[in-house]
Amino acid sequence: MENKKIEVDGDEVYLKKDRFGWRVVHPVKNIDGSLNMKNFLIGGSYWNLLKVGIFVGIILFIIFAYLHDVSSCRELLECGARCPSNFLGGEFG
Repeated sequence: MENKKIEVDGDEVYLKKDRFGWRVVHPVKNIDGSLNMKNFLIGGSYWNLLKVGIFVGIILFIIFAYLHDVSSCRELLECGARCPSNFLGGEFG
């Protein structure tokens, strides 16, 4: 893919062309080699941070829901193993 660096109002803007067209690239390092903390921590914009936060939140919700369902099933199976007549309603025991 193609990369370009242009200057707008004294600031350098880095562009990258991919299959969807041109987009702005937020480099992690400044021109002098120092670390750009904003780009490093949030990906250059708060919109990127919001997208990552939503994605991580969905993954954590899926994990929580799975663990809750597994503990509910385990509790139900343990109750059925201790007292099968009460668990089955007395019709088989």
